[in-house]
Amino acid sequence: MAEAGVCVSASGRGGGGLVSRRSVAWDELVTAATVGTSTRALPHTGFHPTTVTASPEAADEDPAARLLDLAAMESAASAVTVEAGPATPLEPAPPEPRSVATERLADLLLHSVRLDRELAGDLVDLVAATGLVLPASAVPAFLELGRDAQFGHTLTAIVGERGRWIVGLDPQWAELLPAMPRDPAERPVDIADWQSGGWEPRAAYLRGLRTVDPAAARELLASGWAPEPAEDRTALLGALDERLGPEDVPFVEAAVRDRREPVRLRAAGLLVRICGHLPLDALPPFGRRFADRARPLVRLGRQGLLRSATLEVSAPEALDDQAGSDGIVQRTMGAQPGRRASWLQQILRNAPLALWENDFRRSPAELVALPVAGDFARELHQGWAAAAAAQQNAVWARALLGSSAFAADPSLVGVLGADERARYAHTVLRSAKPGDATVLPLLVRVDGPWPTELATAVVEYVEWLLPSALVRESTPLLRLAARRLPVRVPLPLAYAQATSEDWADQRARDFAFDHPWRTTLTSLSATLSLRASVADELRRSAP
Repeated sequence: MAEAGVCVSASGRGGGGLVSRRSVAWDELVTAATVGTSTRALPHTGFHPTTVTASPEAADEDPAARLLDLAAMESAASAVTVEAGPATPLEPAPPEPRSVATERLADLLLHSVRLDRELAGDLVDLVAATGLVLPASAVPAFLELGRDAQFGHTLTAIVGERGRWIVGLDPQWAELLPAMPRDPAERPVDIADWQSGGWEPRAAYLRGLRTVDPAAARELLASGWAPEPAEDRTALLGALDERLGPEDVPFVEAAVRDRREPVRLRAAGLLVRICGHLPLDALPPFGRRFADRARPLVRLGRQGLLRSATLEVSAPEALDDQAGSDGIVQRTMGAQPGRRASWLQQILRNAPLALWENDFRRSPAELVALPVAGDFARELHQGWAAAAAAQQNAVWARALLGSSAFAADPSLVGVLGADERARYAHTVLRSAKPGDATVLPLLVRVDGPWPTELATAVVEYVEWLLPSALVRESTPLLRLAARRLPVRVPLPLAYAQATSEDWADQRARDFAFDHPWRTTLTSLSATLSLRASVADELRRSAP
């Protein structure tokens, strides 16, 4: 790593350069090659020092072979010979105010890149969250990872001041790591820097800026919105998910009228979420239009001798002129009844769920339990489930999960709080059979590291899988478990106390080398052991 007093060649910032400089002996080698080694003796002096060191003369060596060896080594030495020239000393790297991680932690992170890039992304995020930065010797290797969107904006945090210093020295480094602030609160990004980057680092930066200044992030996005490619507009809109609120409505309502359908759909999803958290009398025009579309399609009626409350559902015969610009997809396949059912589901998904509680004076659980008359009962409940997921409404999600039709629906479980998701997944695992298709999608929604109770249930579920399920079908579950099981935490298993990494290591050893489960369990053990080692190094590196 360069410090004060280091000079840069002509390829960098100084006036010196790398030049090809022939040695005194080179012309004599050329002459010997032209007239023959029997006529012209090989030179003994005048070589580059590296050639003399690497090629001691042997008494019985064939002169022609030695000529070729010397010529090859002289060519290589000449190509890298530095000719001194004027150079400007570099300013020293700024001091690093944050704690520096150990060399071993950096090596473990690089090893994780070779093992599993998704795992590496998790570990880099983990290290960044602790506030640690990489040791200077590891910075160049990690800057190369800037080519991979998996590591995103987090990389700018862990390379620290030394990494930012290097990026400023060479345009090629700057391409790998966009010149954006490590902390979005430091300063606003220059619009030229903003428009020159790819969408991945820009979306990551926007999400970070939204956490500290939502308005500034929105204004930055709006400032370069018009010339953005449609694919980038769609992706960058997703960054507004962070701290989304009513203040974003004007910008998002403008985006929902975009000429490209993917952009309209993404913007409509944001508006649905905003409207789902507003009172009915405070809805923006988008929310009011969907409330007006939905209200005539679901009515509360009475049926039977007891005049029991029943929901009567109908589907729209046609769509209004603004439906397409509000994000309703009209090009549905099939006959007219199928198109009408699709329109009904889309309208119900986008209409604020508070509409039904307000109009029918009933709680979500009571509404979900009501019988439904007509041909569209399935579309009603599926529309409500999609609305609960889109509007992040935990009360409605909980009510629908209580229905047999939506038990263990991953999209609804994902709406619940972290602790409740883990408890729900644990409940499902207790009754799941080996190979149950609901287990993996459900566990994906539970962030790691999993709490001890859920982790224990997952390990015991894997124990059931080993003798009864195909390896190919179970591999995705074990890959997820490798990233989310806790490490260095004893699990109270039915037969022993063991950490997840020790359990995986023992189970891998239980199978013969040619057994189908051996490779999968060995990979699980290696990943958990790597995570455990990272956890140990983080404790050693703690400020």
